[in-house]
Amino acid sequence: MDHPAPRLAVLKDYPLRLWVEQNEYFEGLMREYRLLLEGQASAPSPSAPRRLIETAEELGGRFGGVLQTVNAERQRALDEGRDRMDSVLPMGDAMRGVLEHVREVLEESDEYCRQGRLLSLPRPPQLVAFAEWTGTQLLSQLDGAEPSPWPGPF
Repeated sequence: MDHPAPRLAVLKDYPLRLWVEQNEYFEGLMREYRLLLEGQASAPSPSAPRRLIETAEELGGRFGGVLQTVNAERQRALDEGRDRMDSVLPMGDAMRGVLEHVREVLEESDEYCRQGRLLSLPRPPQLVAFAEWTGTQLLSQLDGAEPSPWPGPF
């Protein structure tokens, strides 16, 4: 039985430097969350750090190969000196639920950081706008909309 080819979403003018900033932010946050959870091994673990780590691990397990390919393309464009690119992602029907779940977890994580329970600060406004644009673009393209370019700075 043939499987239908996944639909493709295009993140037009995807800002590569902002992508790097986002990755660096999340790497630091994940390190701090893991240390927090390890230090509280015998106590109930806080919800926000646990949910973010579980979500990241789930996404890596489900989409690791695709994410590696997409990230390698982005890194090549950055290495070529580009500040933006049209980033293409395959989109299956399950992506709607995944994207909504990720949005919820990120908002919960930001609130946890705002409460001052960590050294990490909540995401800066530009990273929040970047994540919102990405999620909105992917969801709207699932519904058949045409891609819109990143409206912010590069």
